[in-house]
Amino acid sequence: MRTTSLLLILVLLPVLGSGCVLKTKYDELDLQYQDCNGQLADCQGRVAQLDTDLQNCGNAKADALAQIDSLIAKLEAMGEDVSRLKGERDSVADDLALAEQQLAELERKRAQEQARLATFKSMLEQLKSMIEGGLVEVKIERGRMVVKMDTAVLFDSGSSNLKSEGKDILGQVTTVLAGIQDRTFQVEGHTDDQPIKTARFPSNWELSTGRATEVVKYMIDQGMPPERISASGYGEFMPVSENETKEGRALNRRIEIVLLPNLDELPDLSVLEEEY
Repeated sequence: MRTTSLLLILVLLPVLGSGCVLKTKYDELDLQYQDCNGQLADCQGRVAQLDTDLQNCGNAKADALAQIDSLIAKLEAMGEDVSRLKGERDSVADDLALAEQQLAELERKRAQEQARLATFKSMLEQLKSMIEGGLVEVKIERGRMVVKMDTAVLFDSGSSNLKSEGKDILGQVTTVLAGIQDRTFQVEGHTDDQPIKTARFPSNWELSTGRATEVVKYMIDQGMPPERISASGYGEFMPVSENETKEGRALNRRIEIVLLPNLDELPDLSVLEEEY
């Protein structure tokens, strides 16, 4: 059982004609959240059942260990060789200890998923009006919570200077994200595949990185602690759409603010220290 299988695909629905909304973007996100929450509840039920099974197994093994200990004592008193029986006794004890460790790890992961879901729900509620207005998009991508913004709202073409409208949006987003405790963020800049070659931006690498850096600097000015945020640029090399159409290129030009996982949410690689 792996709680990390609870991956969300969050798709924003467009507002249709003359103000008539089939389903608001926020409501769709909320439904996805509720579905994930239901899956987590199922997961919690399975963990609880495992806990019960382990307790029953533990009681049975404890009884078995007591009986083995009693038998070992009697055989030793009779002068019999009990080394093999002692080995089997130790094996039973090791199995029980391993099962308890595995359950503790499952419960730790469950608690992490609950905390992540609570964080995501809070983000949705606070960004609701901006999501419905199409100013930002919130999604789960590759297990990461991401706030995405179209660069057209933030920058003029070929520029890394924030527009007034972009500053207003970033200010609101910063207020929400800075309030999420004990989390760090990475601002990622992305472009389409149209080449740029200016004195300031010799390629899309410099443009994407420059834009991400400007976003980071402004968010720090708006109250984001500098030790909790960083910038990176990916140029045109992580597209979300094809670049053959105007619409596709527009989707690829984006700024994404990624909520990074904490170290205790990453796989434990300490076992590799013994191998390398």
